[in-house]
Amino acid sequence: MVRTAVFTANIIGFKLLEKLHSLNFYPKIITYDTAFRRTGQSKDFSPFEDKFSIMYLQNNKYEYNKNILDRLDCDNAVCIDWTKDFFKKSRPEFNVIQMQPSLLPKYRGYGCISEQFEKGVYQSGVTFYKPSGKVDAGDIIYQKALRIEYDDYPEDFIENIVNISAEFIINVEKNGLKNYKTLPQNEDEAFYIIRKRSKNAIIDFGRDAYSIYNQIRAFSRPFFGAYFYSEGTKVKVFRAKTEKWQGHFGEPGEIIKNDENGAEIACGSGTITLSEVEINNQIYYNYIPL
Repeated sequence: MVRTAVFTANIIGFKLLEKLHSLNFYPKIITYDTAFRRTGQSKDFSPFEDKFSIMYLQNNKYEYNKNILDRLDCDNAVCIDWTKDFFKKSRPEFNVIQMQPSLLPKYRGYGCISEQFEKGVYQSGVTFYKPSGKVDAGDIIYQKALRIEYDDYPEDFIENIVNISAEFIINVEKNGLKNYKTLPQNEDEAFYIIRKRSKNAIIDFGRDAYSIYNQIRAFSRPFFGAYFYSEGTKVKVFRAKTEKWQGHFGEPGEIIKNDENGAEIACGSGTITLSEVEINNQIYYNYIPL
């Protein structure tokens, strides 16, 4: 039996451990210590301590954790939602495998889930690859395509990522890498994306309804939410639908209708209905108090 360890963190890692537990599969888990978690997607893995052997790190570079990790006793380390340059300056004795939630060489870098939703990508996937000196540029070990449906949100995509990752981890544990043939990435098709910031999530109702819908999906849970201001109050939007695809139905940002189905708002072209928003830490699913 090949020995496999999983380096993971955040919400994707939490869901991955839930999935592995449901499959009665318990590899060694390496994650970050509670004090080192710094993002809104950080999760506490302590609920899994009675099921998995979990190692906590206090730094996001291999060289600073070398003494601990050299005792890991594994053949392969599969990194899921893990710091991309963790192993950049070091080459441990075990094989390192990174995961990117895209069909590499497309969409290299952080924030590629939001980027793909915002661009309206419908053909995406998951790539497992060997890390190299360039971020997300190593030889591909395994890829699986995933279709993003029009009404999918990041939570749906992440669920698929978790399922594929769990399947891959179990197969690596059973068979190692002997059944995989690595392939170099085509640099002619490669491009990097810029990490998403809060300013990228500001909704401009002067745009068309379809673009706004994709922006709302891109920043929906587990991310921080697309938003706008209504009379000085911040309104985060987590769910919406395009009501009218194109045409002029009022001034951009004008509320056309607000009832049990949500708030329909005029866009530069078409209209969009907001069906789940957060205002002052309160969630509203139907009538939106705007």
